[in-house]
Amino acid sequence: MLDVNSLLGFQPKTPQVGQVVVTGGVGYGSVGTAIRTFTTVVESLGSSIVYRKDLIQGDFFEITQSGIYYAQYWDQKNATLSLGITANQENLTTGIASLVEPVVLSYINGTTGFTVQTSCVAYLKAGTKVRANSSNAATSTAAADVGFRICLIRAT
Repeated sequence: MLDVNSLLGFQPKTPQVGQVVVTGGVGYGSVGTAIRTFTTVVESLGSSIVYRKDLIQGDFFEITQSGIYYAQYWDQKNATLSLGITANQENLTTGIASLVEPVVLSYINGTTGFTVQTSCVAYLKAGTKVRANSSNAATSTAAADVGFRICLIRAT
């Protein structure tokens, strides 16, 4: 049987796999940060994303493989809630509503008492730190109400 890929000199790449899902909220980093911390790692596949637990500055997801990523963050509070996804945020005490691009990847204002979610697709370079920022306002701890998912769509 004729192998067209070999004939043309094309060698397909092995697909890169990367996904991290965390749920359950424990609050924020201990130094007054607006960065959420999570309780449970539900899934961690591949090596393109590394989840870093940081009780002082808030948790983050470190990108180890440049590529196109999908990220989703959901959270809840019994009052209006602003939440978002940031990349390489330096001032960790600043709430999402006061940040600007290019740090902000996604941002939404939520309604009282409902779970709110925001998501984005973005090109992220290796070394990028992705964070869940909710302006120190989210209060829910339940796994169904709080979580973050990030996955590699395509490595570059």
